[in-house]
Amino acid sequence: MLDVSLEGDEPYNLEVSSPGINRPLGKLADYTRFKGQAAKIQTAEPIDGQKNFKGTLMGAEDSIVTILTNDQTVAIRFDTITKARLINYNGES
Repeated sequence: MLDVSLEGDEPYNLEVSSPGINRPLGKLADYTRFKGQAAKIQTAEPIDGQKNFKGTLMGAEDSIVTILTNDQTVAIRFDTITKARLINYNGES
């Protein structure tokens, strides 16, 4: 399909990349798929005075995402998450 839609006969290089360690988490299923991995989550509404959470994903059930941060499990409603992604604890601040 790509070859048909391009104009001209010039050669090209097709590059495919992966989001890798900084993969965004957009679907509820992503939180279960990447259970056990490090993540950073931002919420629209504060939970116990906090909007930013960094820790280990514990999964998702019934539209509730759980993350283990500082030996405390935090339950976050999926519809309040504004941004979330996997992180690398070693290289991420």
